[in-house]
Amino acid sequence: MSDQPGWEAGTWEGARRLGLRKALGLSVRERLQALEAMAETSERLARIGVSARRDDSAAEERSGKES
Repeated sequence: MSDQPGWEAGTWEGARRLGLRKALGLSVRERLQALEAMAETSERLARIGVSARRDDSAAEERSGKES
């Protein structure tokens, strides 16, 4: 089997299976590191989303629009 994903990973189901296969090959330490990285990414995205909503609200207030 090649390290490169094939065409079977070109669908949602195929990508899910590929992800599961990769996860099964990880050690406990690697799984915990991946979980920490995902949590950090989630926190960053949440902060970006909050600031973007604030920017949108401020722009609406300046233009006189109400939500």
